[in-house]
Amino acid sequence: EKALQAASQSGCKRIIVAGQFAGVAGRLDHTFGIANALHRHTDLQIAVVGNDSFMCLLRSGEHRLLVPRAELRPHCGLVPLGEPCKRISTKGLQWDMEDSSMEFGGDVSVCNRVHPSQGGVVQVKTESPVLWMCTLPRSEVALSQSVASKIQHSSGPANGVAQTKAPMVYNLGVIVPAFVLECLQATGAPLWEAFHEHPFVQQATSGELDPLCFEHYQNEEVAFSSAYADAAALLAIQCGDRGDKEFFLRSARSCLNAVDGIRGELRHSANFEHEPFQQRDQTTMTTDAFTDFLRVSSTKAEHPVEVAAALAPTVLLYIEGGFRVLEKLGGRVPDDHRYAAWLRLYTDPSWLEYCNEFLARLQRLASEASDSQRDSARQLFLQCVEHEVDFWQQAVDRPRQPVKS
Repeated sequence: EKALQAASQSGCKRIIVAGQFAGVAGRLDHTFGIANALHRHTDLQIAVVGNDSFMCLLRSGEHRLLVPRAELRPHCGLVPLGEPCKRISTKGLQWDMEDSSMEFGGDVSVCNRVHPSQGGVVQVKTESPVLWMCTLPRSEVALSQSVASKIQHSSGPANGVAQTKAPMVYNLGVIVPAFVLECLQATGAPLWEAFHEHPFVQQATSGELDPLCFEHYQNEEVAFSSAYADAAALLAIQCGDRGDKEFFLRSARSCLNAVDGIRGELRHSANFEHEPFQQRDQTTMTTDAFTDFLRVSSTKAEHPVEVAAALAPTVLLYIEGGFRVLEKLGGRVPDDHRYAAWLRLYTDPSWLEYCNEFLARLQRLASEASDSQRDSARQLFLQCVEHEVDFWQQAVDRPRQPVKS
């Protein structure tokens, strides 16, 4: 209140109040005090911004609000402040109002959501002051808080649906939306950790991995990346949104470029005696199982969310793996590290940006799918993680010849 008075006396008309509020730690009295201060200063435009939510008073008239990260469908609400609202209309919410009325003791708009179809633009037309409240993505979580810790400490699922709905941010910028968290909970922390704690990963990080094991991994990666590119291209075909089509087509192209790069490295390897293969009769059964999984997932899916969920773990596992490597190596990969180029790939800022965009698109596809399609997507997410762990193991086992039944 005193800060608002001082700002008003200084001639300020638009004010941002930043800090945690909204009933945190049981101080609901502070929240009501802030709402009261907003009502007493209707001559000012005030936004109160906390770590994970914000609110502002909308005076009578028409308002256009821009909500960040609308693809995450943030929770929001509108309640009358100081007097009943006799008429209010909205556009851009999951449950819009049209010439509705609100008052305490009657109807209020709570537990609503921003609808992503409007690109985060919410329009409100009201005849009386109303309080607008909306959640925000969290901005920062410590590097050491891995996905596995999120799985273990977040609220458990009820009837198959995770109770934690707010997007999570970890590892200096990887955002985990609600549906992805549900997939992680369905997968379970032990399996997720099995990928990151696998001997292949640990030995590659320390530089002790046998170069022949790494070359075997790269050789099988040629076939896997080609299949991944095919699946991403088919996903692009299935998507109705042009932005989704363009994004997943770029993903397919990136995989093909990676294949070319791996082939070039293997051709120049002193230890590799054969042309890097891609034909099915030259790959191991483990690789065949993984590529079959990608092929079936991308051709038999009822909804694009299933294909996206089958592809997502590869993106998320590797980006988290890259950050874990950095943590173990003291923040940077030494120039003379045997696998420096490979390790640096997964901590590149462009890879991080790609990961966040991928997960955000998966979240939006999930919001458009049916319950049964989301259930299928969660199962495909789990199966992909299982294949990824097996893929590490075959690199360590390094069969001299492809094993066929």
